[in-house]
Amino acid sequence: MDYESGITEHLDVIDLCSILTDGRRALLASFPNARYPYVYPRDVWAAVRLFSEVALSDLPSSERAFTLLREVAAFIAFVQREDGHWGQRYEVSGDDKSIYRQEDNVAHGGAALATYLLTANTLGREVPDWEELLERVLRGAQYALKNYYRPEIHLFYSTPQSTNRPWKRGTASGSTSPIYNSFISWRSWIK
Repeated sequence: MDYESGITEHLDVIDLCSILTDGRRALLASFPNARYPYVYPRDVWAAVRLFSEVALSDLPSSERAFTLLREVAAFIAFVQREDGHWGQRYEVSGDDKSIYRQEDNVAHGGAALATYLLTANTLGREVPDWEELLERVLRGAQYALKNYYRPEIHLFYSTPQSTNRPWKRGTASGSTSPIYNSFISWRSWIK
């Protein structure tokens, strides 16, 4: 199987695991009628990284990947709370169905939106709601700094899904460390 065929196959599976409503794509953790018919910001972040890489490539599927990126970002923006928080999981309707506290989802949601904005900018695409989406990224960063950052030790507190216990090493570790470290550098932008 060539590279483009592999990417197309992945995008086909993503289509089967998602529901488009009002221009927002709810990317589910499973097929809609299977065990996990929820949107998890952590999973969306993983998909967004793929969409961005493909959208920025010269592959035939680049336009399809950018469309998926835009639609998934619209859903993630839709489910963010006013205070900047993103929960663990959401129904297609946007209702928060979190059953665990997972602080890293604030980073995942913000990173998904920021990646969409950066990809659109790199491609020279117009984003009609650019200011609103940027404000949502910054609101997420503000929420994380207020609720999870411990300035006395320069660490974010998080309960990773893999261990369900707090970690405290380095500036931040795991998949969200670059995101949370960016939040620290964005402090001057945040009111």
